[in-house]
Amino acid sequence: PNQSSRGGQSIEGIVVHETQGAFLGAVSWLRQPHVQASAHIVLSEDGKRCAQLVPWGRKAWHAANANPYTIGLELAGTEAGKNDPHQLAVAARIVAFWCHEFKIPVKQADSHGWGGICRHEDLGAFGGGHHDPGGFSWTAFMTQVKAETKRGGFRPSWGRY
Repeated sequence: PNQSSRGGQSIEGIVVHETQGAFLGAVSWLRQPHVQASAHIVLSEDGKRCAQLVPWGRKAWHAANANPYTIGLELAGTEAGKNDPHQLAVAARIVAFWCHEFKIPVKQADSHGWGGICRHEDLGAFGGGHHDPGGFSWTAFMTQVKAETKRGGFRPSWGRY
């Protein structure tokens, strides 16, 4: 329920988040209307399950002012910085797919989330003032995304548009 129209705005950036809660609880929480928050994808702690909560073409409520032109991935986790390596590998594949699908450069986005990939914390107050995700090497993650983009072989489509 926590979604709305993009108003014709194209997807120009990707925001990576961390839930600070377990996968099933996070999915349940983000589906409650009173929460007024959502994400396009929530990825389980082990990277073996994901839930799409918002179609790509709709605006998820995940990054405040950056919502209209970004797509959001939540990494489920109950302890900050305890991300499973497989979860990060799958997250890198999802982000690489989105870069491919929406022609987003595989680089750090600007401070408003335009033109690349960023952490929620990189958006500062513009993105709601959150400090996630944390505890893993962002540089190493971006290297994984670049490797997945180079590997290619993406499905013609994935997820609900």
